[in-house]
Amino acid sequence: MRRGEILGSRWKDVDLDKGVLLIRQTLSKDGKSFLSGAKTESSVRSTKLSNETILVLKKQKTQVIKEKLSYGPEYVDHDLVICTSKGTPVNPENLKRTFQRLTKEAGVQPTRFHDLRHTHTTML
Repeated sequence: MRRGEILGSRWKDVDLDKGVLLIRQTLSKDGKSFLSGAKTESSVRSTKLSNETILVLKKQKTQVIKEKLSYGPEYVDHDLVICTSKGTPVNPENLKRTFQRLTKEAGVQPTRFHDLRHTHTTML
């Protein structure tokens, strides 16, 4: 998935029972708006989720629900799978910086976030 597809994913587009994620929305590059569809017409698609991913998503959903209850009416509910603790979209540049920091801490050769997409495809 592309960064904007990941950050724009909504819970209503995730079927944990069937293990499928529908890609129907993206977050803009500046992180300020949502775009219907994906980069191209063929990019609007579904993707199969691994069992490990389903487990992680279940934990994520529990965490999002806790944060939503904690913030109450001040929570901004966009139904996002990946969001800040207040429910707002994660800024794509913040994701990029966090990814770079984590790869450096892990001793991984510097790589772009988008390269994960290509690596995953190659591994499949």
